[in-house]
Amino acid sequence: MSEYPPPVGPGDYPTIGYNAGGFVANPRPTSVTMISIFAIVLGSLWLFCGAIGLVMQALIATSGGRNPLMPNLPAMTDLALQVYNVATGVVTLIIAAVLLGAGIGGLKLRPLARRTMLGLSVVILAWATAITVVQIVWVGPKTIEYSHRSQAQMGSPAPALSAGVESGMQIGGAVLGWVIWCTLPVCTLIFWRSARVAAAFEQPPPPMATAVDPNWPRPPNSQTGF
Repeated sequence: MSEYPPPVGPGDYPTIGYNAGGFVANPRPTSVTMISIFAIVLGSLWLFCGAIGLVMQALIATSGGRNPLMPNLPAMTDLALQVYNVATGVVTLIIAAVLLGAGIGGLKLRPLARRTMLGLSVVILAWATAITVVQIVWVGPKTIEYSHRSQAQMGSPAPALSAGVESGMQIGGAVLGWVIWCTLPVCTLIFWRSARVAAAFEQPPPPMATAVDPNWPRPPNSQTGF
């Protein structure tokens, strides 16, 4: 009689994590994982930064247009620009919150998350394009005008830059912001409309084997005590 315990057989351990074909493959495509993670990261950042920006705009509006962090600066008296900043801040918070929730749902392969991400991508593309045009046509020139007026009132000469250079920097910043806004929606519309991704969201994952060996845990060996 051998003094070593008998070899462990396949029935000695639970089979949780296996199905009839062996290991269960991850049903979530890589594009879903990556886009969902980016959605969570961007949604969190936009939610945090948007909340801070909205609080600042509210403080400026309630203080007569003066920046509470820089009280020596002249007041921003353009009411339309203040309203625009507050409105865009509110919309950014809403988009960020929906994006964050859709990203979390995407990792869990919730069908509603895919539909939300596809619809939100179209909304973001339209929204980003609209605010970029407004930034170039109206907000940028207003900001340059306010900056020059502030420097003149504070006795500091304006930087020796031509109007074309300043305008070009404003346009470049607006276009860069548009690219940042639109990269994730474009990727979502490209990859999440594929048949494989749609099937991953709409079909349940393969069932896991939940049956456990009724003899587990096995009784100790009568001779070895193990």
